[in-house]
Amino acid sequence: MILFNKTRKTKKSASNFLHFLSKKLAYSKDLLSDRDLTAVEDMIQSATDLIKDRQKSADMLQKELSELELAALKVFRPDPRDSMREWVEVFLVAAVIAISFKTFFFQPFKIPTNSMFPTLYGVVPTSLPEDQLPKVLPLRIWDTVVLGKSHHRVVAKEDGLVRSVEQGKWLGLPLPFFDVTRIRVGDRTYTVHTAKGHFDTGTSHSVVPLKTHVKAGQVIANFVTETGDNLFVNKMTYHFRKPSQGEVFVFTTNCIWGIESNNRRKGIRGGQFYIKRCTGVPGVELSLEEPYLFSNGDLLDNRPVFEKIYSRQNGYSGYAYGQTFLTEPGAILPVRADQYWAMGDNSAHSLDSRAWGTVPRKNLVGTGFFVYWPFTKRWGFIQ
Repeated sequence: MILFNKTRKTKKSASNFLHFLSKKLAYSKDLLSDRDLTAVEDMIQSATDLIKDRQKSADMLQKELSELELAALKVFRPDPRDSMREWVEVFLVAAVIAISFKTFFFQPFKIPTNSMFPTLYGVVPTSLPEDQLPKVLPLRIWDTVVLGKSHHRVVAKEDGLVRSVEQGKWLGLPLPFFDVTRIRVGDRTYTVHTAKGHFDTGTSHSVVPLKTHVKAGQVIANFVTETGDNLFVNKMTYHFRKPSQGEVFVFTTNCIWGIESNNRRKGIRGGQFYIKRCTGVPGVELSLEEPYLFSNGDLLDNRPVFEKIYSRQNGYSGYAYGQTFLTEPGAILPVRADQYWAMGDNSAHSLDSRAWGTVPRKNLVGTGFFVYWPFTKRWGFIQ
């Protein structure tokens, strides 16, 4: 039994060696001399025969394998860069898998606004009283890692004049991977790791106005930012079926004139990703009587979530009339072929199809699938 295990172990080592030779040959075939190329091919054949051999003892097999390994070292001399090449290869393979996963299957997406509140949360800054001190470090770490809450408190370290409150930039452009706000007080700069818009909201009741003289120890800002829900978008679904009324979907704003013209006025260039609830599909006629939405004259209630929206409870406000479309009771909106109607669950504060019209089928990205972070009551499959 011991001999059998030793033989099996030796043949496994030979199999690994054969894999090594085949890999090195594929990488170095064009660089090897004819002599070395013939030697490597002979070694591959010898390793193959060794694995198949059932007559020789374990010691003999081990001896022959050691001789092959020594012969291979003469052809493929150790290079300190080999380890780096292996890591680069692993990184490239992982990158290809990750890109393919994002391109064809599931794409990460972060909710930027509260148009889908309370089904999905955008970034929510909340001002705190100036005298409320931060939680102890372990609790702050828990809030950040699990609940997605970031605590921001800025206290003046010295007397000075509030000179500026600006979005952090690098070479004149917004920072590429994270948002910061910089507050200049006298000759000292304080940095808060959040976008200026969120800083302004979080400090709306406590921020010190520009040109104000502050004293050392005075609270300049004290607030908490809850991150928007992070979710996966299922990009495969719409290759096999069309959207249905009631599901949450993501789409691009490219060529939707009502959105792009509004963004240009704000200085925003290029398309964006929007997430809304699909409430109208091709061929239906929509009408609205607050707080209810009707499809072909019948109350749209094919999903349980509509009952929550109509209830006007627990954060839901029902559907409200629009400024451009569905502006009053009795108004009828027919949804044309290859077009979809998108509305936010937070209807009273959602810029959606009631303002800029339908979403073309070509703009669809996929369905909102699963909230993976933060770990709140909304974690899990999206209703």
